[in-house]
Amino acid sequence: MALLSKLKAIQLSTNAKIAIAFYSTALVFALNLGVTIWALTREKHFANLGDVYASSCRQMKTVNIVVHLFINVCSSLVLSSCNFCVQCLVAPTRIEVSKAHKAGDWLEIGASSYRNLRGGRINVRRKALAISLFVGSLPLHLLWNSVFFSTIPISSYQVPLVTRDFQSDSKPWDATWISDAVYWITQGANHTGARDSGLLQQMARESRLERLNKTACMKRYLDTDVRHKNVLVVAANISMSDGLSWVPDNINSSLLYRFPSIPTGPSWVWEPNWLCSVSWAAAWHDSGHWCDEEYLLPRQEDWTMEALEVDNDDQIYRRMFAKVDYCLSAGAEKNADGCAIRYSTVLLLVVTGLNGCVLACMYFTWNIHRARMKEIAGGRWEEERLTTLDEAVSNFLQHEDQYTATATFLEFTDCNGSKDFRSLASMTESRPATHRFRSKLRWYHGTGKLFWYPTVFVFIGVAVAVAIIISKAFTALTKYGVPTDTGALWSMGIGEAHGYTIALTEAIKSLGANAFYGTLLLANVPQIVLGLAWWLANSLLSRLLLAQRWAQFIVKRSGLRVSSPQGQQRRSFFLSLPYRYSIPLIIASAVLHWLLSQAFFVVQTRGFVYDLAQDQFVRDGTLDGSVIGYSTVAFILSLVIALVIFISIALLSMKPLPSREIQHDESGAEVEPGFVVTRMPLVSSCSAAISAACHPGFESQETHLKLVQWGKMASGKWSITNETPLRYSLDT
Repeated sequence: MALLSKLKAIQLSTNAKIAIAFYSTALVFALNLGVTIWALTREKHFANLGDVYASSCRQMKTVNIVVHLFINVCSSLVLSSCNFCVQCLVAPTRIEVSKAHKAGDWLEIGASSYRNLRGGRINVRRKALAISLFVGSLPLHLLWNSVFFSTIPISSYQVPLVTRDFQSDSKPWDATWISDAVYWITQGANHTGARDSGLLQQMARESRLERLNKTACMKRYLDTDVRHKNVLVVAANISMSDGLSWVPDNINSSLLYRFPSIPTGPSWVWEPNWLCSVSWAAAWHDSGHWCDEEYLLPRQEDWTMEALEVDNDDQIYRRMFAKVDYCLSAGAEKNADGCAIRYSTVLLLVVTGLNGCVLACMYFTWNIHRARMKEIAGGRWEEERLTTLDEAVSNFLQHEDQYTATATFLEFTDCNGSKDFRSLASMTESRPATHRFRSKLRWYHGTGKLFWYPTVFVFIGVAVAVAIIISKAFTALTKYGVPTDTGALWSMGIGEAHGYTIALTEAIKSLGANAFYGTLLLANVPQIVLGLAWWLANSLLSRLLLAQRWAQFIVKRSGLRVSSPQGQQRRSFFLSLPYRYSIPLIIASAVLHWLLSQAFFVVQTRGFVYDLAQDQFVRDGTLDGSVIGYSTVAFILSLVIALVIFISIALLSMKPLPSREIQHDESGAEVEPGFVVTRMPLVSSCSAAISAACHPGFESQETHLKLVQWGKMASGKWSITNETPLRYSLDT
């Protein structure tokens, strides 16, 4: 409350507000430009992807959260500034309103308006700037969270399967290598892998490998928190004399076959699954259970590895079953390093360019406003821009609109249903027309179905879509045998990648070299939807508050809120909404954008291959890849916050609009005889309806500078006026 009081005390003109919006966007643009220049100059040659920061994975989680929170704060700042400037641009001037009223048309005041952009209702230059700001800011929703992203390290190691009597094999494995040996998919093996197999053979003969029983072997290579080194898997049921080796020209080799744990980048998701290539593989595939300790350890006595070789048509033409006896491991090490925050230079250039275009549009908006201020100072009052409801009332009171003088009780619903509101002028003074003003209404009556339907449709659509995603996530986790209790879900983290929380893998594989951009596009489509939902919520809330503010004119006198107050007028709010509504809405928007960026996100991998000769993990760019990860917790939190926003707006809309209570004397008779008006005509953002209620008479030139109220004046006219007392009865 103290913060709101301090904010309310800030006195800023519209010019100052546009300046703040411009300089805020300029600051963000400067940051974007600086980072872009740094990214372009740090490498000798242009590189699309680069590392901003590489360190331990534990620190990287915190850094990633901070980076994306900062990005969403900056993006919310720029997008809010864009929204404010668009409202200033589409706000009509008095001369544009008069032109429309003369033709029986009307414009919108005090809210974001698509109507004002249609036809020739407002100046072409302002229209072009407003559209440019909207179109320029729309892709920022999609791209901003994609510029920087975290990467996780993946490490591939060799898994040779050998006969039980491999120690007696006199031929070295590095002299022969398997060209097509593969686990489930055809994948050409490289010479480094063959060399490592030979070194493993030598190390096994010299007892330099750690012998692991089946339980220990399973536990070690199912652990995804460590980097695994090469492992020999010794078969219990196959010897060299069986002639089952897949080594070309040597079917009696003790090396039966070998494969990398990660053949390609995206396949890191299934890295541990080679342990589950068992004789009961069909049961495993049918169950869909994730290959983990819970599933594998109870089956260790029957641990059998299955090797498949397929042709180009994915038809199996060779198969081998090897019952595991024990493993010989080269070891493992903590997966502490290898994580990084990466950036896309191409996306940096696009975002910086769009940010620059938006900034230029804001600069022109500022220039237009300053030029109009000079015209108004020179006496051209008709050039005043009617940005808010109170500014429109002030202008109409000071300079009455001749085209609405006879439409006293005109409502926005009348204008919506007529191509020419002037045809309704004579009807609005009759008793049948005014009978409706005795009923008490609620906030939602002050808007129109045109604004409720799309907002409700989008929010319900988003809620249903997110609920379906959450349901699918729970179904997948349950199928994989992963716990789904609150503690387990929370331990999965927000924005953290796990093999069992990866989506659309087959679709991503089909994208090939374009997988990076494809995953970025897919992962950030929700940002566009959220941006649309935020705009609709902001627009609807603006109209609800317009209705509430307008209805107050019948119950109490108040000074008008304008950008340059005089007399008893007050300063308008810094934002288009009161602070108690605008600040929570902006914060909720920033948090939601961040949560969505962590709920559906790109998982970029940095590939490493274990080099046995050097006994270290070396970078292998061929294993770099992109997939889409999801966080069930983040989706649940996003759904909860979105529902809270929608329900809050819905509850606000149910509040009763301010209305007058009919006064009675001791006998129960009405103090004011005849038909008593209890509420004002609803105007929403309709300029014609607002103007119709502002006809106090030309003799009252300073009405707009005083405390005003709507009612029936001594002259018999109904208007917003400073006159007192006012009556609210119609003569019978």
